[in-house]
Amino acid sequence: RIFRFGGEEFVVLCEDIAPETGTSRAEALRRAVETDIRRPDGLPVTVSIGVANSYGDGTTLNALLSAADARLYAAKDAGRNRAMVA
Repeated sequence: RIFRFGGEEFVVLCEDIAPETGTSRAEALRRAVETDIRRPDGLPVTVSIGVANSYGDGTTLNALLSAADARLYAAKDAGRNRAMVA
């Protein structure tokens, strides 16, 4: 499931997957956007992704969104165009 969350942020919820699978899906999504989507000037579109999971970040939606948001901003601070995990 995918939801718009704020102006330029989206949340993807994947139920019943292992943390490693979530990490690989986030990285696959990041690569697909960079490879397949272009801006009008021809440059690639990139995304920064923060990954959270209920195994280590909590089981409430608020806890998961807080962890993912913190990692999203860590990805941006680290240079953007990356998926950050715990």
